Amino acid sequence: MSFAPPARLPRRRIALAASCLLFGLLAFAGIAVFVFSGASAMSVDQPDHAWFVAERSAAATAVFTAVTSVSAPELLPFLVIAGALVWALWKRQWWRPLLLIGAMLFTVALTVLLKLFITHDRPAADQMLLGPDDQHSFPSGHTLVAAVFLLVSAYLVVSRSKRRFVAPAAASAAGLGILAVAVSRLYLGYHWLTDVSASLALALLVLGAVMSLDIGRPRFGFAGRQSP
Repeated sequence: MSFAPPARLPRRRIALAASCLLFGLLAFAGIAVFVFSGASAMSVDQPDHAWFVAERSAAATAVFTAVTSVSAPELLPFLVIAGALVWALWKRQWWRPLLLIGAMLFTVALTVLLKLFITHDRPAADQMLLGPDDQHSFPSGHTLVAAVFLLVSAYLVVSRSKRRFVAPAAASAAGLGILAVAVSRLYLGYHWLTDVSASLALALLVLGAVMSLDIGRPRFGFAGRQSP
């Protein structure tokens, strides 16, 4: 690895990456403390869960079942990785597909480790609409995997585009997709509000890390072929 002369870095992107890293870390730590202090159960999680159970309907169940099936952490990362490999071969680019693949692999590993070491019970099994799940609840794997995919994809598109409408369009699409997955996990009875909130915080943390790697690429001699 050779070091290249420092290039002028976009200040706004640096500030955004640092903000994502800092806010994601602090938000996740705060939510974790809130959850394991026991304060979340009565003040947030139980009332929120009861509301979603009371608002269930056949149509909503069908929609959210489809959403949660597509965003399953056992499925979505492999689809994304396969798509990124096709992208890399088709466009003959490696940096952006590699960032996306790395983000997904890291997210899967992070989800497994957190669920392994953080023992937090899910809502009651008889309120889970798609059958019982005895894995630990914190954080929501569906929400984390989907949020990382959508946020990182949006960043990779926006950071290479000069068209003004791309940023708000990508941000809106990512936001709506994340919201749909998060609500599906709450509606179907598999997670608490704090679970999906922690996943969103972690997704921001991963996004900040991806942005930092992308911004620092020219400084450490990885410039290679620039992606359009």
